[in-house]
Amino acid sequence: MNQPLRIFIFSLFLMGNLVLCMGQTSALLTAEQQFRKEMDEWMRTCHREEKNAFDIWITQMEDLELSVWKHPIYKHMESFYLKHQQQYLRLRKADLARYKPAPKLLSDYERISDFDRAYNDTDLRMKQKFEVLQRVTNFRVLRVADTWFGTTALGGFIINYLITQHGMKHEEVPRQYAYGVLPFADLIEGNQWQITFINRMYALRFNWNIENNQCTDPELWVYTGGQQPAGWLNNSFPKTYTPFQRLERELNRFRWKLYDDQPDSTTTDNAQRTVSMQRKLMDFYASHREAYIRLRNEELSQYPQIDEVYAKAFREDAPALKEDFLTMLYQNDNLFQLSPSDAPYEIDGERTLFHFYYLCMKHSGHVIYYNSAPWVAGRDVHAKKLAEDVWDIQAFYQFYTIRYKWNVATDELSDIFIRSSNSDTPSEKMYEFMGKPAPPKR
Repeated sequence: MNQPLRIFIFSLFLMGNLVLCMGQTSALLTAEQQFRKEMDEWMRTCHREEKNAFDIWITQMEDLELSVWKHPIYKHMESFYLKHQQQYLRLRKADLARYKPAPKLLSDYERISDFDRAYNDTDLRMKQKFEVLQRVTNFRVLRVADTWFGTTALGGFIINYLITQHGMKHEEVPRQYAYGVLPFADLIEGNQWQITFINRMYALRFNWNIENNQCTDPELWVYTGGQQPAGWLNNSFPKTYTPFQRLERELNRFRWKLYDDQPDSTTTDNAQRTVSMQRKLMDFYASHREAYIRLRNEELSQYPQIDEVYAKAFREDAPALKEDFLTMLYQNDNLFQLSPSDAPYEIDGERTLFHFYYLCMKHSGHVIYYNSAPWVAGRDVHAKKLAEDVWDIQAFYQFYTIRYKWNVATDELSDIFIRSSNSDTPSEKMYEFMGKPAPPKR
C-alpha cells in the first residue's frame, strides 16, 4: 500500500474529533484537558533535548518495530502511564459511558474469513503491528475514538480487500469514508469492552482492555448489500454533555445522513458526488460559523504562551518545506485559508499542524507510513491572542518550527514562517521519494 494511502488512513483518526478533549461531562472534560497538558509537558524534554534519540524512535515507530518498546522515549512515556494508571482508567470509563451498544444484527455485513487468516499470518505481521500500536499508544489513549488510531495497522488489508475483492474503485474509498464512522461499546466483563466501528463500507470489531489499552480478536465485516435504508443508525451517536460534543455530534450526524441525500450513482459519477458532498458540508460549516468561532477561541486559549526563547534556536528559513505546506492550504488571490477539506474539522489547529508534522518528517528523510509519532508523543504548541478572533500560533517539531497568524472567523492564515535549527537538521535525502498526504477525511 502506498505511503499517501497509509497517511490517509491515519488521518481518518483525526476527522470527527473536533478537539483533543471532547470526551465527557464538563468536570471530566476539564480533567482530561489538564491531563493531556501534563502529557505534553512530560514529553517536551524529549522533543527539545533528546532530538537524535527521538529521531531514532520515530523511525522505529513508523516501522512498528518491536524494539520501539525498549527505546528510552517509550520508557519515558510508560513511566508517566504507570504513575497515573488510576486516572487513565477513570477517564476511559467515563468516556465509555457515552456510547450505545452495537446493533445485534448488521444486515448485509458479512464476516471476512480472509481477514482472520491474514491477521494470524506471522509473515504479514498484521497482528504484531496491531499489538505494537496499542502498546505504544497507551500513553495517549483516553477515549473510545482514540482506539481508532490502532486500526491503521489493519487498514492496508481492509482497503486492499475492498478494492481487489469487492470491486470498489480507489477514488470511491475516500468518499465512502467521508460519510463518517459510528463507534459503539459493549461491556464484556470487568474492564474488558468490545468496541465496534461501523461505516458504510465495513464494520470493525475488537476487544479493548482499558487497563492496559490492549486490543485483541479483531473481526472484519464487509457490507455486501445495495443502498442502505434511509435513516439507518441516525440515532446511534454518542451522548453529549458539552458544546464541543454537541457540535461534533451535529457534524457527524450531518455527514452520516449525506449518504441518504446523494444522487443516484447511475446518473452521476464519483467526482460529481464528491463535489456535491463537499458543497453540502461547507454549507453546514457556514451555518454553524458562530459555534466554530466561539469554540476555536476557547480552545486556543488553553495553549501556553508563545515561547520566544526556544524559537531563537531556529534561525534558518525552510523554503522547500514552506512551499509544500502552502499547497495544503486554499489560495484565494493572495490570501491563504484553511482548505475546504480541513475547515469543518479544525478547532484547535490540530489538522493544520498535521500537515506541518508530516512535512517535517518528510524533509527530515523519514520513510513515512503513518505519521503517527506526532500524535503519540504529544505536542509542543503555543498560542497568543492578538485581536478579536486573531491568534498567533507557534509549534515546534524536532528540527523545525512553524509560526503563523490564524483568523478563526475568516479561516485566513497569514505571516507564515517555517524555520529550521540548521546545525542539526538531517539531510533531505528521501525528499524525492515521499508522496504528499491525501486530504484528511474519514
